[in-house]
Amino acid sequence: MGGLTAAALLAKRGQRVLVLEQHDVAGGCTHTFEERGFEFDTGLHYVGDILGTLMNTVTSGRIEWALTGALVDEVHFGAERVPILSPKSAFLDELRRRFPGEAAALRHYPWAVVWAHVALSLHLCLKNLPSAIGVPLRWMLGPMQTTAQGLASLTNDPKLQQLLGYIWGTYGVPPSRSPYALHLVLLNHYANGGYYPVGGCSQLAARLVPTIEAAGGAVLVRAKVSSLVCDEASGAVLGVIVRDQTLTATRVISAVGAINTFCRLVPSRQRPRLDGILRSIRDAPPIAPPVGTKSEVEPSCAFLYLFLGVEGTSPKVVDLPKHNLWCFDGWDHEAQHGALPPALGNVAEEHPLLLFISSPSSKDPAWTARHGSKQVVLALAPSRCEYWAGWAGTRIKHRGAEYEDVKRKLTSRMTEAVLAKLPQLRGHLAYCDLGTPLSNNYYLGTQWGEAYGLSHTPARFAQEWLTPQTPLPNLYLTGQDIATDGVTGAVLSGLLTAGAIDKRVWLATAGSVVAGALQAITA
Repeated sequence: MGGLTAAALLAKRGQRVLVLEQHDVAGGCTHTFEERGFEFDTGLHYVGDILGTLMNTVTSGRIEWALTGALVDEVHFGAERVPILSPKSAFLDELRRRFPGEAAALRHYPWAVVWAHVALSLHLCLKNLPSAIGVPLRWMLGPMQTTAQGLASLTNDPKLQQLLGYIWGTYGVPPSRSPYALHLVLLNHYANGGYYPVGGCSQLAARLVPTIEAAGGAVLVRAKVSSLVCDEASGAVLGVIVRDQTLTATRVISAVGAINTFCRLVPSRQRPRLDGILRSIRDAPPIAPPVGTKSEVEPSCAFLYLFLGVEGTSPKVVDLPKHNLWCFDGWDHEAQHGALPPALGNVAEEHPLLLFISSPSSKDPAWTARHGSKQVVLALAPSRCEYWAGWAGTRIKHRGAEYEDVKRKLTSRMTEAVLAKLPQLRGHLAYCDLGTPLSNNYYLGTQWGEAYGLSHTPARFAQEWLTPQTPLPNLYLTGQDIATDGVTGAVLSGLLTAGAIDKRVWLATAGSVVAGALQAITA
């Protein structure tokens, strides 16, 4: 989505852009797929209203967004359930009812949100200034405190801390290692409710591609880039290699992440030019993540993806919630799910199950017209690529009987966990399948199953090199590594990268960006 957004913004400035996608459909984690008549999305579960403001400045034809309702999320801490409501006034009223002794903390919370938006916006905007200016200014902002530190300074009530920390799964780093500013911005992202695109999340790419094509550009699928082409003397990027063919270009924007770009696409002879960057990237998931380090970044967490198809005798036979469910065993994120063990003796029986449960079919008003009584549910559980290392060299759908047995047992465990939360599904499941981190590697071109690019730690935001411009002339980065994770972060990254290439992009989108920023801060 970062690549498509950058391409569309540049196309609006009259530039011809060729977008190359490795698989069958453009859109990255906003693509959908069908199995046995069931349509599943993969990476867009809900967004805040700021995304609509940003997207409609880029697309050809407006995207229609459906509000998922006043109940945005329901958080389960063991048997206790807590609703996350919108608008923010209802959210705060619910917190005041549950925590009557925390009035002072809850009065301070909206101001903490304003500070978080300003701090994170400055971190992102300074990426586009020349390094001689941007780096000192970013240094002056100081290190980002962790979410655990920030929540501890906000309130002494451990349950309120854990409740306000529930959304860490949105970016995959527990409160002890995540940036407080990012966390508050994402928590506030849904202050005006959650939204889902009418017609499914594939509508985003469907609206962006015509913008690119109208300027004489194109979007090609099944066109995996194997290497960059660089000038031997200067290191300048001159094009890419696709299927042993060299395609030349005046500029190349990589939307495949920092690790893939610098560690795999840059020819080995040019890597000495990236020595400082490569020393900062730990090209493997950490076994024991350092706390508070500024020197290294690593891949983010991976997930298990459970896809459930629900078949009824009429469109309304199974009533699925529009809101999402976050399911924790208890009130301690760190102890329960904050750090997955480096190894499991038996993956199928020991794998932790933090469940995020979402139903795209319940959120899309146009669903029934497309699929009738067929409905779908998606559940996620954090995982580690190490658990699947024994099958790392195997081909998709040819990983062997042992792999399929592990998947089958995990599918059964996760399905039963979902049925415990949504008992109305029992007797109506017509399809079950499980995606592992190895599936992510195949479909998204990741190396460690990472769902969010580089891990969202304070160290990631301290990296001076993590900007749209790279040390190699004509090479730019976009995608969630440049901004933040998720669809909204990817769209923002496309704006940052397009603006780094053509400053007129900033002038053309300034109104929408400012309006969106004010809307987020004042929500």
